[in-house]
Amino acid sequence: MHQYPTYARDGGQMVSTGTGMTIRWQEGPFVEVGLNGSMPEQPVRALLHRIEDLDSRLPCPENREVIAHLNQILGLFDQRTRNRNSRGVLGTSQL
Repeated sequence: MHQYPTYARDGGQMVSTGTGMTIRWQEGPFVEVGLNGSMPEQPVRALLHRIEDLDSRLPCPENREVIAHLNQILGLFDQRTRNRNSRGVLGTSQL
């Protein structure tokens, strides 16, 4: 049975929790408030590392497909970051 994480406020900060994990999400633009939590890319990178490790020991086509999709997700995050940086809005709440 899968147990999916919850998403709630903990002392004003958004937190995702589940068996074996807790993610405190970044609250507010990091340029304005500093780094105070995880950016969305960080758990994706952690998951990619985990699946790559599993695939090195228990290789299968599904693992390789998951790895490809996670890399695609990270590429989109990088594209978004480059776009926001080129527009001078990276780290702010401006669109």
